[in-house]
Amino acid sequence: MQAETSQDMSEKQRASSAVFDTDQAITFQISVLSNLIARPFYSVVGRHAGISLNDWRLMLVIASHPGLSQSEIVYATGFNKSNVSRQLNSLGKYVRLEPHPNDNRKQAVYLTDAGWDIYHQSIPALQWRQKLLTQSLPNADLVQFQKTLTKLISAARDWSATQETTAPPEH
Repeated sequence: MQAETSQDMSEKQRASSAVFDTDQAITFQISVLSNLIARPFYSVVGRHAGISLNDWRLMLVIASHPGLSQSEIVYATGFNKSNVSRQLNSLGKYVRLEPHPNDNRKQAVYLTDAGWDIYHQSIPALQWRQKLLTQSLPNADLVQFQKTLTKLISAARDWSATQETTAPPEH
């Protein structure tokens, strides 16, 4: 009897397990959309400012909601708490932390003048790309998509806290 090759075993493993269909998986498709939207970031903002895409996303939230605490930024961005802390430390030129007006245990985060400069230089390109993307949908579809997206984000927030400590169910 002939020994099975690793290729034969790999084929058997593939045949015996369900394939994750990336063309149909909403989570994967959202990731693709995010990547496509973010693709020109480096040439428009990142290279000029010397910041990463996630740094820029953090700055967008801070610009939209000045004075948020770090935990509020974690909630708004979906980023990991330790990553937000590291990002804020690396963005010292663009953000400043001040005592939180309502809770002296927290710090409120604001953009610096340099942060606002980068923000104002970059917003026209961001708005243009959003217009290019959204003009492909009739307004009613866009409104429905926003509602659906809000529900998906809410669902992801509900399970993301347990996801990090809980294993997925066995099949």
